Amino acid sequence: MPGFGGFGDGLMPSAGQATTNIIHLNRSTITKALLTVSGAVIPGDSITYELSANAGTNWETVTSGTEHTFVTTGSALKARVTMVGIGGVNTHLKELRVKVTETV
Repeated sequence: MPGFGGFGDGLMPSAGQATTNIIHLNRSTITKALLTVSGAVIPGDSITYELSANAGTNWETVTSGTEHTFVTTGSALKARVTMVGIGGVNTHLKELRVKVTETV
């Protein structure tokens, strides 16, 4: 059954990496998910978003607002965010949401 998870209401430092715990656990196989974020990226900084359908064994780069079809499927969804730059507190995430859009 499709569902969603995420974290929000907090700022993330402008350099580093954060990985969620399992945010969606399913008896079915997760095949598609939609990640959406809000926040700000100043010029020169970058944020990379990745999802894993198999609890972090394999990571796939995704784009915020675009449904992602997993190459490596699984039943335990995690998200990872990598921020690179010199923006200090100006580059941040306010909210990250992931919605499982298809299972088989």
